Amino acid sequence: MVDATLKKSPGFISRRLLAGKDQDYVAIVEHSRYDTFMAMRSTNEHRLVHEKALSLFNGASKMEFFQEITVGQKD
Repeated sequence: MVDATLKKSPGFISRRLLAGKDQDYVAIVEHSRYDTFMAMRSTNEHRLVHEKALSLFNGASKMEFFQEITVGQKD
């Protein structure tokens, strides 16, 4: 459900969920632009997905924005 909801959002590029050693989780959602990300966040579908995901984040989440500077990928 999460991937299907995000994939149909205009501007969506990718989503990653990372788990740390101490079971801390980080979700990285990549969009083509800030405004498409914010538009996705305002949908009812996102609200429902976010409510389910909060259990991974101990009931709280922190949103931060970053701009990609460089990418390294395996050949």
